[in-house]
Amino acid sequence: MKTTLYFIYLLLLVLLFGCNDTKIKREIQQLQSKAISFPYNMNFTIHGRDTLISEYVENGLKLVIYTDSVECSSCVISKMYLWNSIIENTELYKDKLKFYYILSPQRQHIEKVRSALNVIDFEYPVIIDTLGKFAKLNPHLPENKALHTFLLDENNNVILVGNPLRNKKIEEMFYQIVEEKLGKPE
Repeated sequence: MKTTLYFIYLLLLVLLFGCNDTKIKREIQQLQSKAISFPYNMNFTIHGRDTLISEYVENGLKLVIYTDSVECSSCVISKMYLWNSIIENTELYKDKLKFYYILSPQRQHIEKVRSALNVIDFEYPVIIDTLGKFAKLNPHLPENKALHTFLLDENNNVILVGNPLRNKKIEEMFYQIVEEKLGKPE
C-alpha cells in the first residue's frame, strides 16, 4: 500500500514538473516566434533626466531586461547595479551590443520609479514605458517573468532567453553567443 502511494506521489511529481517544462518550452517558442518590436521615439532616462534617443534602436545584438507592471519596478531598480559586471565585460563591443532596461510600472508607481532612478548611480539608459507600448507591440511576450530577459540578434529575433545574473549556464551561453556573433573583444 505504501509503495503504491509512493509510486502515485512520484508519478504526480513527474507529471507536474514535466508539464511545467513543457509550458516553459512552449512560452520560449512563442517568444521566439516573432521578432521583438520597439516603440519609436522611446524616452530614456539617464540619471533621472528624460532623453530622446531615436537612433538607439539600431542593428547589433541587444539584451532586453523587461519589467512589466506586475513586477516591482523599484525592486528591480535597486538591483540594477548587479548588471555592472556584465556591462563592463562587454564594453569592448561598444555599439555592437546594447542593453535595454524597459520598465513598465503601474501608473500610480511612475513617480516612485523616477525617484528611484534619480537615487541610483546607474550609467545606462532606462526606458520607462508608461503606456505599455512595448507589451502592446509584442503580444507574444510570456507572462513568466523568468523569461523577460532575452538576447536579440541584429534582426530583433530572440536567440537566448533567461537572466545571465541568475543562471550560470545562461551567462556562459550569453558570452558564447556574443563572441560567436561579434568576435572576440579587442
